[in-house]
Amino acid sequence: MKIRKWIRPALFTLGGALAGVPVLMDGFISGVAALCAVRLCPAAAKAVFASHCSTEPAARLVLEALNKTPLLTAGLHLGEGTGAVASIPLWDMALAVYEGCYSFAEGGIAPYTPQC
Repeated sequence: MKIRKWIRPALFTLGGALAGVPVLMDGFISGVAALCAVRLCPAAAKAVFASHCSTEPAARLVLEALNKTPLLTAGLHLGEGTGAVASIPLWDMALAVYEGCYSFAEGGIAPYTPQC
């Protein structure tokens, strides 16, 4: 049955969400699997991140259904997880900035107070 190829990635998505591990969606097939997982368990959406928007015609529809914005928009349609691999340096840079920045208190900046 063709449906079997969708089950395993959907279960990986659910398993990652349950374990608190980010799940990096890559392209249309993993996007549909993530959509299935999120429809089964809406809380799984917090763990899913879109690496890129594939040039597959339905890829944008899947991203919209998941309410996800891709990190990259480069017209990729190569397969083999290239979009996910290409997005990893962005995650590394974001983590380096997050870990390397000082807090407002450490920088001597007063906490924000609403003016309304």
